Amino acid sequence: MRIVAPFEGVVARRYVRAGQKVAKDDKLFWVTATSPMTVKFALPEKFAGKVHSGAELTVTSETSPKEKHTARVTMVSPVVDPSSGTIEVSATLLGDAGELRPGMTANIHLDKR
Repeated sequence: MRIVAPFEGVVARRYVRAGQKVAKDDKLFWVTATSPMTVKFALPEKFAGKVHSGAELTVTSETSPKEKHTARVTMVSPVVDPSSGTIEVSATLLGDAGELRPGMTANIHLDKR
């Protein structure tokens, strides 16, 4: 049988082996989309109102610190998490993700304006 995901991605985890019997609703694979690459992070509440959708930021990783990626903020939570005092932010990379992979830890650099 051929199994196809409805999006481009990579198999991050396989839950079954070749020849294994499966039933309806069995989890077979964890497929992760690789494009567009989204970074999700939290900022201290003092940044609420200072970062907004459409703003650009730079993303780097410790595995490839010289590789800099530009990302555009797509969502800023309107709510502060009371347990951590942070706001959640999502941004989408513009262009190729290079060495970045889903699930990696990334460094986010915001413009100080």
